[in-house]
Amino acid sequence: MEAVSDEELLAFLRQHVAEPLDMELLAFWGRHPEQSLPRHIVAYALQCSRLDLERALGNMTEAGLVQSRVENGTVLFGLSPDDGLRRLALAVASLGWQRRRAIVGRLGRWHE
Repeated sequence: MEAVSDEELLAFLRQHVAEPLDMELLAFWGRHPEQSLPRHIVAYALQCSRLDLERALGNMTEAGLVQSRVENGTVLFGLSPDDGLRRLALAVASLGWQRRRAIVGRLGRWHE
């Protein structure tokens, strides 16, 4: 996979990340790119409220980052099959602590 520059990552995050949960969701899908999971499992894994998760998943679904489908009556969410988006989500998931802090600092939206 081609390396992602800080500038490319910043542009992507500025477009799609408004809050820390958005970043956590991107990293989560980057760590589990082939999984489709129900929202309660994602909420449990990220230790977040269902209300906050609903908002973030809605925004990401609308942006095309995450796709939903119904299987056996359960709504499942998973990372978009788009190669470009997957590449960027994988890059977010692979950020080390120091690089992640630097990127978040450059976003200027919140501090971790």
